Amino acid sequence: MGEEGGRLKLLSAPNILKEATGSVQAVFLFRPCGHKTRQDYCPSLCLSDHKVVFELDQDGLVEVAAAEMRKIAIEKDRFATLLTDYLTASGVKSEDITKIKSDIIDGIEKSVKDGSYPDTPEKIRTLLGDKVTLEECKIETSLLPGGQGSAAVTVNFGDKDFKGTAFFNSKSASSKTELSGNYSLKLNVSADEGNGEIIVTGDLYQTGLEAKSNCDIKVSVKDTEENINYLDFAMKGKSEVRTDQEVQIDVPVLTEFNSAEFEKFIKNTPKVVLDGKTLTFDTDPMVVNLESGKRVMVPLRNLAEALGCEVN
Repeated sequence: MGEEGGRLKLLSAPNILKEATGSVQAVFLFRPCGHKTRQDYCPSLCLSDHKVVFELDQDGLVEVAAAEMRKIAIEKDRFATLLTDYLTASGVKSEDITKIKSDIIDGIEKSVKDGSYPDTPEKIRTLLGDKVTLEECKIETSLLPGGQGSAAVTVNFGDKDFKGTAFFNSKSASSKTELSGNYSLKLNVSADEGNGEIIVTGDLYQTGLEAKSNCDIKVSVKDTEENINYLDFAMKGKSEVRTDQEVQIDVPVLTEFNSAEFEKFIKNTPKVVLDGKTLTFDTDPMVVNLESGKRVMVPLRNLAEALGCEVN
């Protein structure tokens, strides 16, 4: 490892890490532990005892959220595309997608312009208030094959009408031939009228020849004023999979009669960008092949109006 500008950077790969001793903390770039600055509110990463430890607290969550919001503002078109692609896959009508994407981009631009866009830690803190508090987030994983790992996350949430806490814990251990682990998820919600609880626990074991897993789910909802149980539910699940080494699989030879080239079915719609903003059209622009070469055909009305022209 080498030091540069008061921060440590990782110089090479696993051979150096195998011999690493002591502890190194990092905030995106590696730097010595114990150096307290505003940057320490960001995620911390320690290398010690051949393992990586990632930790995040409430201040770190705020810093990360602010950084992500700044990234979204810079890449608003990409962000809007990701959201609308998800909506398309969820079954939203294609004719509504263009307007939704445009509304997302316009909303980001408007909030950035009027100063309401939450791109600073102070604005994120105001937005979260006491509604979401990250009590703990710690993830450990081994740098070496066949090590142990763990994760622990605790989040408090709610408002004046209800309060809740979510806990998640997991542990795992692996070797060259097997993987085992367990996990637990617990969700508590309480209000004046009653409370509810969801508990999910499970374990798994996997080798190259078999995989086993168990899962228990418990759900309860209770009226504390009347001392009535509205719901008391429990379910157990078990799964076992074993490979059969005697099974023979014949892979067919692909030909033009039993296969298809997916590239032919992929829609390649060109984008039109004016002053950094992607324009939307009632009909998508298209690429056509002419004798003189390929040409991009763009609906004239939308383009002319975007340029400030009045179209009758």
